[in-house]
Amino acid sequence: MKHTKLISIVLALILAFGCIPFAFAEEAESTQTPEQEKNETDIKIEVEFDKEKYGLFDTVVSTVKVTNISDKIL
Repeated sequence: MKHTKLISIVLALILAFGCIPFAFAEEAESTQTPEQEKNETDIKIEVEFDKEKYGLFDTVVSTVKVTNISDKIL
């Protein structure tokens, strides 16, 4: 009986620590030219979500609106 409890604890620990992602985010440098960065002010991007909080299995509905605020054709 003691071996069953010990094996259960060891397996639980393996499952708990085996599911931890070992990935880290880092800042990336911009690969855009100064002209491309300047043109980013020519558009306005709005993102809206249907709710503020979501559950684990909820579906996310988002709306993205892109508006040209310059006189140029993009």
